[in-house]
Amino acid sequence: MYPPHQIVVDAGSSETKIEFWVAGATAPDYAMMLPEVKQIPTSRLEKYLSGKGVQGCPAIEDQTYIEVKGSTFVLGSLAREFSPKDRITELKSDTVPYKAAAAIGVMAERYNLKSSDSKRLKINLKVLLPCNEYEARSRTEQKFREIIADYKFCGNPIYLELTGFECVPEGAGLAMIRMKQKGMPWFRQHKLAVLMFGYRNTTALVYERGIRKVSDSPLYGFSQFLNKIIDQTSGLNQSILMAAFERALQEQFSETEEVQVRRSVHDSIDKTLSPVKPIELRDAFQQLARSKDADMRIGEIKSIISAISTAKADYWEIVSDWLDNKLPDDLDEVFVSGGASLFFISELENYFNCQPEVEVIEHGPYRFKLRKTGKYLAADSEQFFTPIVWNAEVLPDVEKAFNLGGESFERTVAAVRLTDAFGMLAYMNGKAKEEWEKQGKPKRLVGSKSTLSDGFNQVATSDGVNQLASNGSGKSVASNGSNQLAFDCSNQPAASNGSGKSAASFDSKQLMEVRGY
Repeated sequence: MYPPHQIVVDAGSSETKIEFWVAGATAPDYAMMLPEVKQIPTSRLEKYLSGKGVQGCPAIEDQTYIEVKGSTFVLGSLAREFSPKDRITELKSDTVPYKAAAAIGVMAERYNLKSSDSKRLKINLKVLLPCNEYEARSRTEQKFREIIADYKFCGNPIYLELTGFECVPEGAGLAMIRMKQKGMPWFRQHKLAVLMFGYRNTTALVYERGIRKVSDSPLYGFSQFLNKIIDQTSGLNQSILMAAFERALQEQFSETEEVQVRRSVHDSIDKTLSPVKPIELRDAFQQLARSKDADMRIGEIKSIISAISTAKADYWEIVSDWLDNKLPDDLDEVFVSGGASLFFISELENYFNCQPEVEVIEHGPYRFKLRKTGKYLAADSEQFFTPIVWNAEVLPDVEKAFNLGGESFERTVAAVRLTDAFGMLAYMNGKAKEEWEKQGKPKRLVGSKSTLSDGFNQVATSDGVNQLASNGSGKSVASNGSNQLAFDCSNQPAASNGSGKSAASFDSKQLMEVRGY
């Protein structure tokens, strides 16, 4: 009997992040979809598919639709063909049931998982919701169950056995990651906060004595910041601005990743990094000017720069006032993540009185090179200092778990967006393994399907450290010293093969003790 497939859906307003671990697979996987969901007449979709149709060879997540009791819903890229309207004001709790149903279809299609009324896919699902929509979790589950009772994905019926469904607050995955890194006693003894900066919402969670005391997700997302810029300029919209910000961030990212060069004076070393060039002064925003007249173009550029600077100050004043009201003054650590957090690094460092710690990596008589260590010191020793822990220090694990390729900037941005759900998936997979072993299944599982009649060749135990096994499919993260990832319930350190590839292991009994995650 097979264990369930584990799926996490993070219904972001800029992208829907889907992370899953197929039972029997040797590594987790993920997909990203555009956020739109739209109901259309079935005849309209049929006409579209028979006429223009799907062009090229898109991934399944880019041509997604589901049919529910005679009604048709298009999602993601396909939805934009029918509805280019900005739908950011829609409640995530209203649309996530359809996204979750589509997510299962994407997984089933990608892995060729067949189902029938007599052989249903076993699914364990968790959905991340903003705290201010958390009260709708019962309605969200009810709607999801109604959908999957009888639905088709891209024309094919899918039959499911839902072994688990739960809505959890955004940011909970980060808390789980940090708790496992430091241990339950440490987690209970410290006052901690999670901040998630998204496109639509900004979320704050505060934990005291291991209990979640504060949770809030106001509409202070990056889209509100963009709207402030649009109000002060002409001819710009959110998509144009977002593309410019991403180009500017990539330029800034490249600079800050490089070592800083300083001259020494009389052999004394000033370990202070030069200020980062403000993002609004990046070339990407100068390229937004459309005037062909040189003087008018200069004026247009100045207007755009001024609008960004003013909007950023106004936006951060709103966010900092909210943080003043929600966060206690004596936090021990704050975990920050979310794609929009990358745009407010300086503001967050100033707010929490953080100064990056640097180290000398090369020293000569007239020059030396500095590099950030990733840690923080107090910028003002007379003020309270809360160290920021970016992405719960798990980005390398996310990048390796999902085999993220491309340039460093793109890889990092993708990993940041996947981090919260990654923590939740790790927890789910650990709990699944625990339940599997309770049923008397073997703790030591080898990486060959021929030796596993149950087909669950997911986790192998060796020398007290749980490791993943390879099944010879070519997509492995652990096999006799190859890359490995520990998503387990042990109290052992994360698996490591000496190459630096490791991930957090999770004790589900400890995790369940954290009320409300």
